[in-house]
Amino acid sequence: MRVDSLFFDTNGMILKKDATLRGVEISKIDKPIQIDRYFKASKVRVSRLKDSNIVGWQLDYIEPNAFITYNSVGFKGANINKVIFRVASGVQGGTIKLYVGNELLGTVEVKNTGGWNNWKEVEIQVNKKIEGIQNIKLEFEGKDKYLMNIDWVKFE
Repeated sequence: MRVDSLFFDTNGMILKKDATLRGVEISKIDKPIQIDRYFKASKVRVSRLKDSNIVGWQLDYIEPNAFITYNSVGFKGANINKVIFRVASGVQGGTIKLYVGNELLGTVEVKNTGGWNNWKEVEIQVNKKIEGIQNIKLEFEGKDKYLMNIDWVKFE
């Protein structure tokens, strides 16, 4: 069985819902967020990691102007100093814009890492206290047909 959140309009009618892979869980920031478990996305795909050391999933075939929204991240007043992304790219890469709630937290450039499965970590320096449960959104920009792959996002 699969369970997901429901949302209602002002008349009490259930709003259209796109199912997530993760269900109703509130993700905590004490470990990396597996970003392939997104709530909503455009111009991305999910596939198995090709990394021989790790069994898991990744976002790949990320196109210019793609986005993903990952809902219900529990920050609980955490002081965030940086956000780390595990990425790979076999082309010139692109940029990732990170939003928490509706606020742009920062932008990071992803360069060619030497291959689509050659993972590197890139980070955004942040100095911000984030309260409550927030949605995060990643927007992707670049010039190639496909920009990068992402395994996870980590808040520290």
